[in-house]
Amino acid sequence: MKVYVVQADNCESYEDFWHWTDGVFSSKELAEQYIEKEKNRYHSDTARIDELTELYESDRITDEEYFELCSLEGCWSKASRCCPHYWIEEYEVT
Repeated sequence: MKVYVVQADNCESYEDFWHWTDGVFSSKELAEQYIEKEKNRYHSDTARIDELTELYESDRITDEEYFELCSLEGCWSKASRCCPHYWIEEYEVT
């Protein structure tokens, strides 16, 4: 049986480099779909982070929005403010 492991890194070099396993899938198609969804989610989440940061900096942010901002920033903290680089590794599992 084959599994498809989605790997990611933060596109940085040397001491700022960060690499992680993002998911394991039963088919290559599912892994590819996951990567596409994550890229789309990254772009929509960072757009929302920018909106919330503007509210925070102008002191117009609500407690709920501040919690959302912290949550989104935490979710993408490994990404270093650029879309992670994703790839798929195939493994044979017995």
